[in-house]
Amino acid sequence: MDEHKQEVKRYLRQLPRAKALLENLLQERDELREVTGYISSPSFDTKVQVSQSNEAAFVKKLDKAFAVEDRINDEISRVADIANDITSRIAELPSVEERLVLRYRYLDAQPWDSVADKMNVSLRTVHRIHSAALAHFQLPDVGTPKMGGRQLPADVVY
Repeated sequence: MDEHKQEVKRYLRQLPRAKALLENLLQERDELREVTGYISSPSFDTKVQVSQSNEAAFVKKLDKAFAVEDRINDEISRVADIANDITSRIAELPSVEERLVLRYRYLDAQPWDSVADKMNVSLRTVHRIHSAALAHFQLPDVGTPKMGGRQLPADVVY
């Protein structure tokens, strides 16, 4: 397979990786919420003894939860930017079949046999269409604005 097709595959595969990272962050947030929900408040009976280490641990957990929320918001924005960019580039492909194969495979994360079933063609035909779509796919130019105005660095790994 030629180098351009390999670069296109790496570029298209960034969306599932970004979605997986987002899912991990959401899981981490849920775990932190569960932990912080179980921390008891101080008792205001006659004997109140607040442990600095417990208070510091609680504050650290809250700080971490806020940091994770910020990372989630950033990642949601990044996933949306990636999806929008890939979707617009797929829409520029010359044939409907090429657009469908890339959409099913990379945006919908469908396995090859599912793509073939949806398109009512053989697996071999899906691979042929996929190869043509990769050849026609236009990657973003290095160093030009991309996805939400961010620059694509020269050493980017898709």
